[in-house]
Amino acid sequence: SFWADYQWFSSLGRSGVYTRQMGLKVLLFVVVAAIAFVSVWAAATAAYRVRPTVVRDARHPLDSIADALEQTRRLLFIVIPALFALVMGLTASTHWRLYLLWRNATPGGALDPQFGRPTSFYMFTLPFYTWVVGTVMAIVVVAGLANAGVHYLYGGLRAAGVRTSAPRARAQLMFFLGAFTLLKAWSYWLDKFWLATKSDSLITGLRYTDVHALAPAKNMLTYIAIATGVLFLV
Repeated sequence: SFWADYQWFSSLGRSGVYTRQMGLKVLLFVVVAAIAFVSVWAAATAAYRVRPTVVRDARHPLDSIADALEQTRRLLFIVIPALFALVMGLTASTHWRLYLLWRNATPGGALDPQFGRPTSFYMFTLPFYTWVVGTVMAIVVVAGLANAGVHYLYGGLRAAGVRTSAPRARAQLMFFLGAFTLLKAWSYWLDKFWLATKSDSLITGLRYTDVHALAPAKNMLTYIAIATGVLFLV
């Protein structure tokens, strides 16, 4: 428990260590939860504000659902992002060690012959970057789904396809697709460095297929994802 852990650190004369650790957990929770909440709320609100202004037909299933939810819409736009923010914040608070390792890392160690990165990069920087890109991608995915769901519910997106949807709905959807694709490019770029940390019963590090096939493939996927993301955004 919190009090038992605090008493144990206090008995060692290191209560400040525990309070700083808890403070960092709270900070990570607040920052990530705030970003997650604002992102999902803004995505849903942006979709609602550009909804088509047409006469709704209560006999249509989606129109009847939208009319039924209209009275609680503002509450739903708060509760759903808040629940997601709570999950993301709690998850982020468990990664305080990754943040400290990255924050206090100093360059050092031998350079690997393939990528020219020091050992400290693989120990401190790469794990933190991987967690960051995974967290941001999760937020973008949920925000994009919230945006698309509101557009679909209010008629901005059509089941027939994106081309038949409202222009502003398409623009917002393209934004989220572009953001996700650019983040995926970052993920591909990080993946090639993880190849150098692989180990099995025979060898630790890069093998022939990693150097001549997988690493070039990761680079190609990175460039393709960047180009695709830019095309979505322009």
